[in-house]
Amino acid sequence: MNRVDGKYALVTGGTQGLGAAITRCFADNGAKGIITIGRNENKGREVAQKIRSDTGCEVIYVKTDLAKVEQCRNAVSTAKKEFGKLDILVNAAGITDRGDIINTSEELFDKMISVNVKGPYFLIQDTVKIMIEQKIQGSIINIGSVSALTGQPFISAYSTSKGALATLTRNTAFALLKNKIRVNQLNIGWMASDGEHDIQTKYHGAPEDWLEEAGKAQPFERLLDPKEVAKAVTFLASDDSGMMTGSVVNFDQSVWGGYPFSPPVPAEKIKLDTVGKVLQGNEVKISKDGEILARGELIMNGYWNDPESTNKTIIDGWVHTGDIGEFDEEDYLKITDRKKDIIVNAGGDNISPSRIEAKLDIEPEIAQSMLYGDFKNYLVAILVPNKDIALEWAKENNVEGNLNKIIKNY
Repeated sequence: MNRVDGKYALVTGGTQGLGAAITRCFADNGAKGIITIGRNENKGREVAQKIRSDTGCEVIYVKTDLAKVEQCRNAVSTAKKEFGKLDILVNAAGITDRGDIINTSEELFDKMISVNVKGPYFLIQDTVKIMIEQKIQGSIINIGSVSALTGQPFISAYSTSKGALATLTRNTAFALLKNKIRVNQLNIGWMASDGEHDIQTKYHGAPEDWLEEAGKAQPFERLLDPKEVAKAVTFLASDDSGMMTGSVVNFDQSVWGGYPFSPPVPAEKIKLDTVGKVLQGNEVKISKDGEILARGELIMNGYWNDPESTNKTIIDGWVHTGDIGEFDEEDYLKITDRKKDIIVNAGGDNISPSRIEAKLDIEPEIAQSMLYGDFKNYLVAILVPNKDIALEWAKENNVEGNLNKIIKNY
């Protein structure tokens, strides 16, 4: 059951976590050759070598950045060159950076779509060309997320990308029906992967033992294990899944649409220029110099194996964040600056340059501004003019040549 004997596969994100677990499961269940791709070359080669030596399956690592289409195409062409064919594609890699509808930057949005949607799209495109050319009744499995159905407010771009991936799954499955190429997706829930550990410690300040406490609050008293998800992926890749195609299956310990009393609502409204209210179980206060201090269940216990940095950051039980901030009238926390960026003038006053710079940057004639004035009794602003507006002004005032020369030299 659930065997992939003699088949050749390409698995993204094969350097760690779920991608590595899928690669291992394929190899344990008869795969003849597997291309794994990811950005961490040392780890990728190490994982590939380990699985190859343990199982005898030919596992080849190809360094690939999913945001770069030419590298995605190279991974597929490498599979064709090494194996002559490709039976299975698994899009398991992805990023989960934080950002809500208000504070997600254009750069973050583009990065999320590139890695979570564009990369898989063109991997599918080139894989399908091989399958159609060689009349292979192949299987493509996309790893999505239950966040595709709605998601939490603080992962807006991520949820959008996974929703797009689900549409891509269904659209491609329909297009390839008569080619007998199957395309399915697993929308996984909270999983105890290497990447999730990084997210919890980086974004939420969770302690190193966060997994045990998080598991206790779940219906099955644990998080999803990458190995069990890998088994489900192997089923979808195998002939045992029959003609199953176009399916987007939730693999999670929850039932979407069900709730105990009333429909779920967000914990709070989104408010411009704030990071929200303090989460339950945590405390935040503002020090005399304006720095944000925090402590509580979700706050870091210290830096791993770095007591010196820990002692500098955690003082009397409070984490000194390095951010300058304030609470508004509704107890929403607003970050106004970084402590190290604060200007201390000759009179000893603390001045937030970002506030003044933000006011200056509102003006359409100003492209950029920078404020300085440490230990002085005055402030100086360096202004970079908006090039287009400046050129238009120069043209109207017959000084176009002079300004062009200035801008060119600049």
